[in-house]
Amino acid sequence: MTPSATPTPAANQVDEHDEFLLANELNQLSFEDRNNFGDEIHCVKCLAIDETPDLIDKSLYELQIEIDTKIPEYEKAAYIQSQNTEAGRAFVNSKGFRLRFLRCELFDIQKSAFRMIKWLELAYSFFGSVALERPIRLSDFSSAEQKIFRKGYLQVLPVRGTGTGRQIICAIPYDEGFYTNKQVFFKILMYTVWVIGNDIDTQRKGLINFIMFDSSFHQNPNIMGAGIMDSSTVLLLSVRISAFHVCTPDTPFYRLRRSFLTMVIGSHNRSRLKLHIGTPVELTYKLQNYGIPIEFIPITYTGKIKFIYMKQWLRLRSMIEDQEKLTTATANYNTNSIIVEAPYQNDILFKQGDSFTSHPGNNMLRNLIESKVKQLYEMENKLVLEIMDEMQHKYDSRFLYWHQCSHMPYCWWVLLHPDDITSDQKVVFNKIEPIFRRQYSKKQQQQEVIRTKYMDKQQELILHQNNMATDAQNNSNNDEKKRKVIECNSNDTRKRSLIVIDPPATTINQNGGTFLFHSLDGKHDNRHKTHGVDSGNDSDGGTSMSSSCIPSSSECFGRNFVPCAD
Repeated sequence: MTPSATPTPAANQVDEHDEFLLANELNQLSFEDRNNFGDEIHCVKCLAIDETPDLIDKSLYELQIEIDTKIPEYEKAAYIQSQNTEAGRAFVNSKGFRLRFLRCELFDIQKSAFRMIKWLELAYSFFGSVALERPIRLSDFSSAEQKIFRKGYLQVLPVRGTGTGRQIICAIPYDEGFYTNKQVFFKILMYTVWVIGNDIDTQRKGLINFIMFDSSFHQNPNIMGAGIMDSSTVLLLSVRISAFHVCTPDTPFYRLRRSFLTMVIGSHNRSRLKLHIGTPVELTYKLQNYGIPIEFIPITYTGKIKFIYMKQWLRLRSMIEDQEKLTTATANYNTNSIIVEAPYQNDILFKQGDSFTSHPGNNMLRNLIESKVKQLYEMENKLVLEIMDEMQHKYDSRFLYWHQCSHMPYCWWVLLHPDDITSDQKVVFNKIEPIFRRQYSKKQQQQEVIRTKYMDKQQELILHQNNMATDAQNNSNNDEKKRKVIECNSNDTRKRSLIVIDPPATTINQNGGTFLFHSLDGKHDNRHKTHGVDSGNDSDGGTSMSSSCIPSSSECFGRNFVPCAD
């Protein structure tokens, strides 16, 4: 570790102060609120209130009473000025405008009225009276301010966070211009949050904001960030912050900067604050745990800023705000096209390449196709149409097409209408049908492999059974060849037994076939020694068998017999 990265006692005290401040804010919350904020920070829960027509009407009525009776006139000068013109009344008193601030404060009437009045005051001070009559536009920035806009200090990620699908804003203070152009930064922040807040889903779920500091950034102790963010900065926002992350290197300078941000962010937002320290790689993977897609973070591991997503977003905003240019650009494709800036998690994205193959909506589409392939419907076209209908009405998915006009170099997401427009239905059908065919072919190949393995296994089983039958037959034949011991009795008190011995490979001729036994030594005498009988008399005058007359080995009908003593 380098000396600059070694924590000093002062830096340790700063960390202890940050931890104490955050712990104190959390201890003031109830147990349920702490769990709810933690779940929302990790993108596993949304604290948006279930809206009903009665709730909306009642809240709008109470909001008007709060503005008219509870807020003094000197604090709502911008609001009063907006009521003096027809355009101002149509804009500020509209249902959509006021619901934006009610959702920002989770339908807290007092907080919603205060935020709405303060937002009008700030918008009037930054953009003039035009901000009281219509939404803020990119054309309201001067050329010098747009140049600062394009420096990428504040960027909107082109995709939503995983889990709840919130939109993400990244702040990158990589040079002194981030701090010296305070008013321009405030205007950029107000405009950016207002634009992404046009989406009702974002109004309800909130947004994710994170600041990325890198050790390669310019470090000036005189501009620790003073003035660029304070407790009143959150009033620039028309959408609530559901999670706020501050990522810094582990150095004393950035420890002080992190401590400063912790103090000025305000008590309302400290409960949603997460502080991260480490190397760029470590910080990136820490953010991934909170549902932020790291492949779209507009800064590399070496501290290089990416401008491709910001430039694309600015071009889209310019086209959306210029209705004539939008109509001309889409005349050759579909005059009813709707440009989508950030697709939802359930949307299906059609674009060449594999950059969006892991998009949740595309994954759901593939899973649904695979489930339908298993059913093996006879009508393939009918099944594809059923898939389209189920994705739209069951999962509330939209079909977006990455469109590029023939006479313009820009590209954008276009919303398709397969239910209403025949050409859009054909586009979606042509995109889904190849996926269906591939899945069907893949399933058939898998079944063929399973069938082949089954046949091979059956053949092996049959061959094994045949081998076992052959072995059993051979063992049975060998058992038949075995015989028991033949016992030989004689009148002599000494009994002998003969053991059967298998015959030799060659056949022995039996000379004098009338004899039962033949000597194997090939000799025959007149006393018939070959069969072991002696005609001599013993002392009692009887006939006896002499032991000397029994041959050492004899054969009977081709079998060898060996004398065995008792």
